[in-house]
Amino acid sequence: MKVAIVIGHTKFKQGAYSRDLDTTEWKFNKMVAAHLKDIATIFYYDSYNLGYTSMVKRNAKKINTGNFDLVLELHFNAAESKQANGCEALYYFKNQKGKRLADFFCNLIEKKMGRKNRGAKALFGKHQRGFAAVFYPNPTTLILEPFFGTNRSDANAFRDYKSIESYVSVIKETIKKFSYEV
Repeated sequence: MKVAIVIGHTKFKQGAYSRDLDTTEWKFNKMVAAHLKDIATIFYYDSYNLGYTSMVKRNAKKINTGNFDLVLELHFNAAESKQANGCEALYYFKNQKGKRLADFFCNLIEKKMGRKNRGAKALFGKHQRGFAAVFYPNPTTLILEPFFGTNRSDANAFRDYKSIESYVSVIKETIKKFSYEV
């Protein structure tokens, strides 16, 4: 089974900033992906220059020619309210394997990392943030949002090496679960 890990955002537009972790989504997830390179191929978005959808389509084209079975795009969430917390996983609404896997991931984050389970969220239209990322790749694709970087408790649960290892083990278990369903 072939797995692609996509680092959300780009080197020049790094996504949300977590004050409590003193890092961006891109830097945090690049570090997480380094722990997964033995079981997955790592992809980086190149540039937003021609727009978000064009960037996603370019990346999806590379993924689609690589015969991958699963794509996991790594992010963390952010909100105006510092009270917003918990885990979400986004999937393409017509993909039932994606829904089951998104539920599995969120349940594992809740169980192993003690984060609130906000659940699997279906993306069903191009007006929704992240839709292109789950729509254009041919393989089952999830956007993983394990915590809110803007919530101190959530961020602290992902602060140290041990917690990163726990998160990596959740991703690996999610991949293993998918491999049994293929």
